[in-house]
Amino acid sequence: MRLSVMIGTQEQYDGAIDAPADGQDIREYYLDQLARAEADTIDFKALPAQDTQSALFGRMNLKEGAIIEYFRAHDKPASARIICTDEDTAKLYKVVYNYFYADSKPNRMEDDSWD
Repeated sequence: MRLSVMIGTQEQYDGAIDAPADGQDIREYYLDQLARAEADTIDFKALPAQDTQSALFGRMNLKEGAIIEYFRAHDKPASARIICTDEDTAKLYKVVYNYFYADSKPNRMEDDSWD
């Protein structure tokens, strides 16, 4: 799997690429970051909390969708990681991925809580 979600250390989180600024097009931002990547693995910070869980879910979908779209068309970078600072955020990213992008049960992110 080329996209993964992890709970990182503060150092990993601080070293990851920032989330887009408010009002910036999420899809275009991540497509651009991936196109400019020079490393084999690129780390992105988790998106900041939103007013509602559904707003965050929607933004996560745009982010993961852009990453998956890029990976379908390009071989480099080899992988991307979304670095989270807490379990709840990491779990929500995995739910978004499993709901929208996993094409089969074996390709889901490593959590069986939805089975």
